[in-house]
Amino acid sequence: MPTSGTNQAVEDVIFALKPGDTSAPIPTDNAVVVARLVERQDVKPEDMATGKASVADDLRQQRQNQFFGAYMTKAREKIGQPTFNERAYMQVTGGR
Repeated sequence: MPTSGTNQAVEDVIFALKPGDTSAPIPTDNAVVVARLVERQDVKPEDMATGKASVADDLRQQRQNQFFGAYMTKAREKIGQPTFNERAYMQVTGGR
């Protein structure tokens, strides 16, 4: 199924449609969308609870990844380009 990204105008029109309805053309930043609602399924409370935990886990993981990425960028900026000390290497490895 093609996507047009997230667009509030498209979402507003789609959620107002009744099954079998087709929207008028909806212009977005990168496309023109025409939507036809085939079927509507209501969300069950038990599905909301399960989905909420999953979304919370996904958001937590995303924030951890963002934090780690920002930390590594700062560390690279602070440390700079690594250097190789051949004399120290030879002492530690016994010349191997």
